[in-house]
Amino acid sequence: MTKILILFFLLSSFASAKVVVKVRGYNFAPFVNISPDGDVSGATISILNELNKIQSKFDFKFYKTSAKRRYNHFDNKEIDLIFFEDKSWGWDKYEVEQSKRFASGGEVFIAKKEYNRDQSYFQNLKTKKIIGVLGFHYSFAGYEANENILKRRFSMLLTSSPRSIVDLIIKGRGDVGIITESLLRRQLKEIPSLKSQILVSTKYDQRYKHKVLIGINSPISKSELNSYIDILKANGALKTILDNHGIKLY
Repeated sequence: MTKILILFFLLSSFASAKVVVKVRGYNFAPFVNISPDGDVSGATISILNELNKIQSKFDFKFYKTSAKRRYNHFDNKEIDLIFFEDKSWGWDKYEVEQSKRFASGGEVFIAKKEYNRDQSYFQNLKTKKIIGVLGFHYSFAGYEANENILKRRFSMLLTSSPRSIVDLIIKGRGDVGIITESLLRRQLKEIPSLKSQILVSTKYDQRYKHKVLIGINSPISKSELNSYIDILKANGALKTILDNHGIKLY
């Protein structure tokens, strides 16, 4: 009798076990924020928490990667999903699907504010030293992400921390920085004095059409993921998360 009960509980636990969905993300504030101590926060983490609340089939777990290594993780089947992505960002050669679009945004140019400097400063980037993020794809550079090519063709200074771009521009480490609109909005809210120190372009380098990339071996299908996104839209959770991080709902 005891053996039967043990077997029953074991079978019950297996039946109720959730399927793990491996979600990776890299330091790309405000979508993923990785502190120097390794603590992770950001819109992606908040969305995963909500996804785990609204269903009992999957356990969405977050794992760190980098902007450059994320491609290898898909190749090695070490990743199921990655949020706030777009297939146009170097994914043409990879077997991935993408979810419906759920958020919008873009990247703008910034420069140190100086007397008589206006929007015309951003017209000719060829003569400027540009600061960007290592592993990112930029429209002005034809979405080229190779570090050596970017340095050679555009004299780019590449940082691993998106949050450092404003500070680097103010300190004169470069002429023009490229930063996500949502991150800039958040930093200006945190430190209002920055508004008087930087000039923000009215033109975009690119506009985001944020989706979720789905690996071909992912345990969750595109249709299932889209249905969960619809639930988070309908119950208001997605809008709340995006608003809190300065991101536009689509």
